[in-house]
Amino acid sequence: MKALFMLITVFLFHFQAEAQVCGEGIFTFSFYSLNGTFVKDIHYDFFEVQEDSLNAARARAGGKGSILLRFSGRSFTLNSIDDIVIPEHKTGNTRTDERNKMSGKVKGSKLEVNTQELNHSPILLRITSDGRTQHFIGSFFGGCHGKMNIFLN
Repeated sequence: MKALFMLITVFLFHFQAEAQVCGEGIFTFSFYSLNGTFVKDIHYDFFEVQEDSLNAARARAGGKGSILLRFSGRSFTLNSIDDIVIPEHKTGNTRTDERNKMSGKVKGSKLEVNTQELNHSPILLRITSDGRTQHFIGSFFGGCHGKMNIFLN
């Protein structure tokens, strides 16, 4: 009888819990040139993105802006990244990992940033090399592990 009571209790109070897969990980950016030469002096900047502003910018994207962005398999343009990024002086309560430098120079041809599994906030990455600038948006500081190959002109 006691075993039956325990069995019923286990089934009544059984619940599913969400478990973390990794907790944290590394996102790796690899840089390549289209003509096979070594690219040097690659500078990067990460910016936190306001999700509401990003969604509004994507909705009104008409191809008239000067900055091309790639996000979730779709490209669109902006006139200024200021339309979507959180101003630097307002990022005191940052959603990014404190271990990540928000700007700097790439050493070699790889850049690695720390991730937190449950952080899926959009981040804008600006890459500058040889006077050319490219922009990318993604949840680069979220998930377990990730990688992205960036081809520089």
